[in-house]
Amino acid sequence: MGTGRVIRFCFQVNEKEPRSLHQLRDGNAFGEFYPVLNNAGFTYGGIIVNQSSSDQPARQSQRGMPGTDDLVVMCTRPPLDDKWQDGRPKMCLSGSLLEEKVLAGLRCCFEVCSRSHVVLSENLAAMLREGYENRADIQFYCNKYATYLRCSRYHHSRKDRFKTPRTACYLMILPPHDKEHGCVSMFSISGNYTLCFAYLLRTKLWRQLACDLSKPRFVMVELQPIPQPSNPLTLNFVDEWEYDVVLDTNDDPSYQPMTALPPPARRNARR
Repeated sequence: MGTGRVIRFCFQVNEKEPRSLHQLRDGNAFGEFYPVLNNAGFTYGGIIVNQSSSDQPARQSQRGMPGTDDLVVMCTRPPLDDKWQDGRPKMCLSGSLLEEKVLAGLRCCFEVCSRSHVVLSENLAAMLREGYENRADIQFYCNKYATYLRCSRYHHSRKDRFKTPRTACYLMILPPHDKEHGCVSMFSISGNYTLCFAYLLRTKLWRQLACDLSKPRFVMVELQPIPQPSNPLTLNFVDEWEYDVVLDTNDDPSYQPMTALPPPARRNARR
């Protein structure tokens, strides 16, 4: 059981224009996801807004920052490659030390991660379940549905398409370790599917996977998001969706997970 706090690390809705503090991404997804963290012994510890600034480095007070027993939770697609990809909408980076640290940990899992394109790291791509090897490299439609446009094996030229709409969801757990706070990242490509993934985790997937916040883990889930009602009043329609766990590092005893967030890259270093 955890003894620390859950700190929600959140991004602004649109960082090209000044926004009010309440206009933050994926708050509903966090609300759906938080109960599983609370059931594991973690208490809510507030938010840290990843404010961006174009004219000066982000300044952060140590007050309210994550402690050594805390979990930084991000329920938004990490903007690892928004500067280099054509995915939209783009999210700006703040340059804060916390942001650099969290994204450095996620970079170990993704070779590319933007709104339109996700490529797993080579070691994770090699762990995809048989029959799902071509989910290593996925290009997504840039519309509200954010389903697969085409898929391929890791660094493979052949591109596959699907008649049935599908999309991907990702979960990374990195527990507090050696006086370092932990990190949990859960997301899909669109905000709608991130919310639906959070609902599935709360209602069934977390128990099905027997998730343990004291152990590092990476999971990829494929959804078939049918049906999609136009104006639902609840998320109960998600119960009818089919899904498959296509990658789970717990299934490979040879996998050597990262045990702590890596130090952030040197500032001003080029990608």
